[in-house]
Amino acid sequence: MSDDQHMISKTGLLRGFLAAAALAAVVLVTVILPAEYGIDPLGSGKLLGLDKIAATDDAAAESAEGVAPADTGADTVPGRTDEITINIAPDQGLEYKLHMLPGAKLEHSWAVEDGELYFDFHGEPQGDTTGYFESFTLSTASDVSGVFYAPFEGSHGWYWKNKGYTPLVIKLKLKGQYEILGLKQ
Repeated sequence: MSDDQHMISKTGLLRGFLAAAALAAVVLVTVILPAEYGIDPLGSGKLLGLDKIAATDDAAAESAEGVAPADTGADTVPGRTDEITINIAPDQGLEYKLHMLPGAKLEHSWAVEDGELYFDFHGEPQGDTTGYFESFTLSTASDVSGVFYAPFEGSHGWYWKNKGYTPLVIKLKLKGQYEILGLKQ
């Protein structure tokens, strides 16, 4: 075989480029704009169900920015403030749970002295019988604080595990819209 058989002509290269550009334009208008930006000039996003993705992303962005989604019922729960002390023995794990409505705000902080805890901050949807839970933060630390907006109604809280050799005391501070469910061992 000669090298001439493997060469692509300038015309062939131009045709390939134009075909790729046309395909990219079609994908942009029919899929990307409806799914990512909610722009659906051809109606393909609605036909394919992609318009719902942009709406979901907008609601998630509002929740992440600190704006509770509308009509969640979270504003019907009165605000409260609590400080809880929890003892956790060596090689023991336990959970502390709160019931929250979708969009409910929780300002939280916890700390332990002279040690660290493995923790999983997570939530379980109300009425779910499959055992599903969603982890929001998994880590090991001696103190954590933040602001959380519940993405769904259900129990939300912490699983802590003391992997050390001495008992630890957790000082938990809460402020927001929640009902205390308490310790689960």
